[in-house]
This record gives sequence, structure tokens and C-alpha cells, in this order.
Amino acid sequence: MAQSVDINGFLLRSQLCATIDVRSPGEFAIGHIPGAINVPLFNDAERTAVGTAFKKSGRDEAVLLGLELVGPRMREIAGAVQQIDRAGGTESKSVCLHCWRGGMRSQSVAWLLEMAGFQVTLLEGGYKSWRQYVRTVFARPWEIVVLSGLTGAGKTLLLHRLGELGEQAVDLEQMANHRGSAFGGLGLPDQPTVEQFENCLASELAQLDPSRRIWVEDEGRRIGRIQVPVEFYDQYRIAPAIYVDVPLAKRAELLAEVYGTLDVDGIVQSIENIRKRLGGQHANEAIRLIRGGNIAACTELLLEYYDRTYLVSKSRMPRTVTHELATDDPTDPDFAMELVRTAEQLCQPTGCAKTGS
Repeated sequence: MAQSVDINGFLLRSQLCATIDVRSPGEFAIGHIPGAINVPLFNDAERTAVGTAFKKSGRDEAVLLGLELVGPRMREIAGAVQQIDRAGGTESKSVCLHCWRGGMRSQSVAWLLEMAGFQVTLLEGGYKSWRQYVRTVFARPWEIVVLSGLTGAGKTLLLHRLGELGEQAVDLEQMANHRGSAFGGLGLPDQPTVEQFENCLASELAQLDPSRRIWVEDEGRRIGRIQVPVEFYDQYRIAPAIYVDVPLAKRAELLAEVYGTLDVDGIVQSIENIRKRLGGQHANEAIRLIRGGNIAACTELLLEYYDRTYLVSKSRMPRTVTHELATDDPTDPDFAMELVRTAEQLCQPTGCAKTGS
């Protein structure tokens, strides 16, 4: 018989076997537990039809319709799960399974898989309980150090260097598929839904040691069309920060490396999107430079605008920058080590204060 466990037991068990999400493809696309595989009991249209039958005619009629729809596909569903199990390399004949609320959909598929010889672990409360867990992860008190600095200061590169040194680093921009500016989405995949961004962030945070510091980049609440969860954002916006001071020319050079290989028309359109804020004359000059292949000069001109924007935003933040580090080259591996040493000094002797409650 399938065993039902809470979210903590489910996540522990899911490390040993595949996680199967039996919700419809549309539900799965909006948000899912990272690593879960969608084997839907109903497609989107069928789910709507069963739901309508339940509202109009009651549970019994909805169940009969569901059986009529699913009956011909029972072999297909069981076969799909068997293939997933084999692909894992262990053929454990064990799966973790959930639907939206832990109701009839997951119980029905659990019955089917048990008939096929599987040991099934069900998630109490279904995906809804996962979403409640996500909120508790964000609300935990996190020991955060923020990497601050003007656009182009190499903060994202430094986050990854810190990770290579064994530090805990969370790259919000990478998770959001956006670099956090009008040009931030160029050359990147489509952004995830806000819900899926939250799922991925919570999953990554849950794997970190809360007794050790984590590094994040200085971000606003919005990254493209993604909103950072307020419980986490409210912590890092007041956390101690290290301001990385890099000369304008070096910042322009680093940005030119990122954007220089991208579609020129896409860059021009991004300039047009901020024309009013940039000013018509500056926008025209930036477009002239990028059309002429002078990405470095174009970048320097745009940085004047972004520097002003950053300083205005910084003045509205409650954070007091705790330390400033200047470097001519943030790509120098030794500079990442200097960041670590600085963080250790800032957090002595009692450790960085937790920013949550």
C-alpha cells in the first residue's frame, strides 16, 4: 500500500527515486518541484471537463468521466513510469508521487503503479504542501553578504568565483534567466514563471547550510518580469554589503565581452525601450555607435545612465554599505579571495547577524 509522508519525508525519499507529478501539463508548466517529471493523469482539456462535471453533477459523475478518459491510457501511464525508473539506472521500482492536493489523481495513479509492482510514496497535501514549504524556506533567517557595485563591476562573475572557493553563492539572475536591466534578457532563454523561479530558489536554498553565510548580488525586487520573494528580498536588502569599485573603462570592457556577440538589432531595440530615460540625443548616439561596431564606446555611454540609476536606487535602500573594495580587475582570482577575507573580518567576532526573525 502507498505510504503518505509529509513534505520533509517526501523530499528525503525523492533523493533515492524519481518524483512523478501527475497534474496536467498546464499545471506543471506554471510550477513544479525541481527535478519532478510530468506524467499527467489528464491533459488540460480533460482536467477541465472532469472539474466541470464535478461542479455540475457531483463527485460520482466526475469519477465516472475520469475513468472513461483514463481507462484506455492506463497501460501508457504505467509504461511511462517504468521507462523513467529504468532511465534512473537502478530500476528500483520505487517512485515518489504527487498531484495538486494529494487527492484522487495521485491515489489513482498510485493504485495503478502498485499493481505494476511499484513501491509508491505519496506527498501529503500534494503540490500545495510543497508551495507552503517554499514560503517557510524563504522566511528562514539567512546569514547574507551582498555583493554591491555599479553595472559591469563583475558581480555575477565574482559570485561564481566565490562558489569555486567553497563559499555558498546564489545567482538570482541565472535562475531568472535575466541580467536585471533593459538589456538583461538578450541572448538568454525565456524567463521561467514567477512560481517556478520561487520553486528553484527555495530548492537551492534548502540545500545550503543556514549556519554559514551565503552571497547574493545586489538586486532590486524585480529581475526582468520575475519578482524576488518578499521574505527573502527583505533579508538581503538590509544585509551587510561589500561594494566592488571598478573603473568605468574596465566595466565597459567586461560588458562589451558579454553583449558584443549578441544581435545588434536586439541591442538597438533595448536602447529604444529606455529612450525617454536615456534622452533622445544619448539614445541616438548609442545606436550610432553600436551600428558602427563600437560596442565599447556604446557601453561607456550607457553606463553613465546606469550609474545614475544605480546611485538613485542605492540612496533609497535601508542598507549601509559596510565595506568598499577597489580593484582594477575583478576577474583576478586573488580578488575573490580578498572578498572572502573581508567578509570574515566583517563577521567577526560573533558572525554576521541573521537578517530574518
